[in-house]
Amino acid sequence: MVLESFGTISGTADVKPAIKIVEVDYESQSGAEYVKLYNPSNADVSLDEWKVSDGDSDDKISNLNIPSEGYALLLGKPANTTDRDIPNYEKFNAIGSGLANSGDKVFLEASTGLEIDSVDFTHDPCDGRTLSVDWETGEKSCVDTSYDFEGELN
Repeated sequence: MVLESFGTISGTADVKPAIKIVEVDYESQSGAEYVKLYNPSNADVSLDEWKVSDGDSDDKISNLNIPSEGYALLLGKPANTTDRDIPNYEKFNAIGSGLANSGDKVFLEASTGLEIDSVDFTHDPCDGRTLSVDWETGEKSCVDTSYDFEGELN
């Protein structure tokens, strides 16, 4: 298995992995918050020592890999994964200090401190549904909560 690494090429330029935040559920009907990540690259990416943050506090990710063109889930608040098919996930007590329904920002940061991606929302734009972000355009929409890792991007 090849893991894409984050570092420098010939010591001159930073290499930024293509990991994208594609869903943020900050007010789930189940009460669990989550951030869904997508790896559009043709290489597996290790998120070991990366951080997820809401701007107030952060959580260190450990031992989580996202396969090429695959997904991973960062779970916050009480989340029951026993009845869901979630192949790649890491569980926290909260994402940062907990995602605010009234507005917040989620950051994904590499182990070097470089911000890889972020998604913000200024109020509850989805009225209890999941905020979905198109990984190519950044366009936001609201979708029903889904843990579908085999289907198309929402």
